[in-house]
Amino acid sequence: MGDNCFYKYLGLKNDRKQTVRAQFLENCLFRFTQPNQLNDPFEVNPQILVDEDAKEDLESAYQEMERAGIPPDQRDRLLPLFLRPALRRMTVEEFPTLAYPEGIISLKELDAHNARKELERLLKHINETYGFFCLAESATNRTMWSHYAQDHKGIVVGFDAKHPFFQDSRDLYPVEYSDERLSLSSHNGMLRLAGALYSSKSHYKDLPVRLFLRKDLSWRDEKEWRMVGKLEECNHHDPNTLVYLFKVPREAIRMVVLGANISDYNETLVRNMATAWSEVKIMKARLRDRGFELEIVES
Repeated sequence: MGDNCFYKYLGLKNDRKQTVRAQFLENCLFRFTQPNQLNDPFEVNPQILVDEDAKEDLESAYQEMERAGIPPDQRDRLLPLFLRPALRRMTVEEFPTLAYPEGIISLKELDAHNARKELERLLKHINETYGFFCLAESATNRTMWSHYAQDHKGIVVGFDAKHPFFQDSRDLYPVEYSDERLSLSSHNGMLRLAGALYSSKSHYKDLPVRLFLRKDLSWRDEKEWRMVGKLEECNHHDPNTLVYLFKVPREAIRMVVLGANISDYNETLVRNMATAWSEVKIMKARLRDRGFELEIVES
């Protein structure tokens, strides 16, 4: 971050006055959002491949061979040994007493069926367990002001990226933008998730973190960072909602940027709420006189 800040875009409540979401100025609480509550349906939603290697499967296999000390000129020949299960499976044709589930007529169909079921269980677990605190590197992204701050009527919160809350976190990562969707791949019943061997018997431990971070290239202008938190560790949760709130240290909050189209009511509200925050600057996003850029000015 050029100015050592992370930024959080916030919009308006659905109340009669369309009040800006500035309650953090009272309680320092921010939402960590479940993947299936975000605005991209591809979030943490890998594709399924059957008898087909994903790019990340190949990358993991080559890395494993490198760690094993296998010479580079032998790795292509040995690659199948690092991608396929060692044991051959029994088939219905060989053992007629075995039976496929109803509607399944081949091992490939069985693998696809099992992979879909496993993915359903995995996604259910993830969406019940994890939330993301989504941040950006810039406070002047016009698209984000439109989408996340209600057509420039909301606010942006600026955080000190050097504060220990961020600096010492082991759960803060930059989002990885790619035109390659991550995969849950199946070979003869052996599953790989985002390149890592996967088994439901692991009770979802050691999930590959890149699963939480991969987004399509079309989102790259957001320059997003994510803090991944366990929902059970939240500071506040209303059991009647899907909203989980986590406390951010007051000292980590550096500024509040008012949107270019913020209402007089909401601007006054934010300024009044911020009177007890002498260390927090109130800034305003303003249209530059020329071009299509925003600038942030003291207000």
